[in-house]
Amino acid sequence: MKGWLSLVLVVAAAALLGAPVATVPLLPTDVDDHGAEQSVDQMTETVVRVALYDCGWNNRHFYQIFNYSWTSHNHTYRFQMTVVNADDVRGQGNVAFSRDTFDLLLIGASASSYLVDGVDAAWRNAVHSFVENGGGYVGICGGANAATQGFEHPRNLFHLRVNQGVLGLTNVYINDYFMGEWQYLIKFGFDAFSRDYDNQTYPYYISVNTSVAHSESNPIFSVYQGRYRDITYAGGPGMYPADSADQRLGPVVPLLLYNEELMHTKPLHYWRPTVSGWEIWKNVTTNLSGTYAGTASIFGQGRVVLYGPHPEHRVVVNGSVEEYLGHGIPNFAGPVKRYVFNYFGQRLPEDYNWWIVRRSAAWAGGVPEADLPPVD
Repeated sequence: MKGWLSLVLVVAAAALLGAPVATVPLLPTDVDDHGAEQSVDQMTETVVRVALYDCGWNNRHFYQIFNYSWTSHNHTYRFQMTVVNADDVRGQGNVAFSRDTFDLLLIGASASSYLVDGVDAAWRNAVHSFVENGGGYVGICGGANAATQGFEHPRNLFHLRVNQGVLGLTNVYINDYFMGEWQYLIKFGFDAFSRDYDNQTYPYYISVNTSVAHSESNPIFSVYQGRYRDITYAGGPGMYPADSADQRLGPVVPLLLYNEELMHTKPLHYWRPTVSGWEIWKNVTTNLSGTYAGTASIFGQGRVVLYGPHPEHRVVVNGSVEEYLGHGIPNFAGPVKRYVFNYFGQRLPEDYNWWIVRRSAAWAGGVPEADLPPVD
């Protein structure tokens, strides 16, 4: 029963939260009296066609991230983004989802992608076919979980449900336990989004420090000069090598590794009421440090990039956790409150990590590594 209760809470949380790319002529034109375009010069532009999986409000940052173009080696690239839903992927919706129409699929913060959609064999087969035949895949947080082998040692009904719906696009298992890592989403105080500065600090999700896995095989960070990168974290997985024998799976290339254990550096607690008021009952336990925060791999002919944390989100650093009676999941409003948290710290520019998403999407969409978007 506890497992199914966890599943219900997870689905509620979810509701909140390389192939050749298409090259088309870029023709500066004159328009005649009949509206016909006349070519006056010949250039080329490569369009990276992104299928953004419908994650509702959680997708808000991607509209700005993919409103972007860049030039490399006298060649212009730009993203073209279209939102697709589960019916589209299954071939039953209004948007044609195929290799003819898209270069990559990006699934962000969507636990429903593996707890609901992924349980449907038709949905899984459509994504498998898309990636195996050269389509790219980028998964962030829930979208990363969806692409893995799931839990190595499932312990309850929730774990079994996860393993039933994952896609197995990359050869890693996950550390992402509901009573552990998930609590950095479940316990987040969503009233933070309406709060102003407090003593020159900003309330948001926590950030996690990651180490860059510098190697020639790391396509996303090959030109990044730093050793570390802070990224927003909201309950996503740590990943580690699995042992699937699926011949479509290529080697896993680490991109980022978690460089801290959140239960020690940014601890959260379970609270309980007593006759003298609320008190800490026990700590939230995590198991992230040293596991993969980002990976790149191949499935068939397609490229796959996964991130446990959220490079699309604004980053707050050098802060501290404040736990308080407030509103989070599932009590977003009303008189009932429970202990939630915000992380108060220094707010970095909104687009601080957007280059990570753009380089990942471009690489997954088939852009040569030498032509990936710049590190901003």
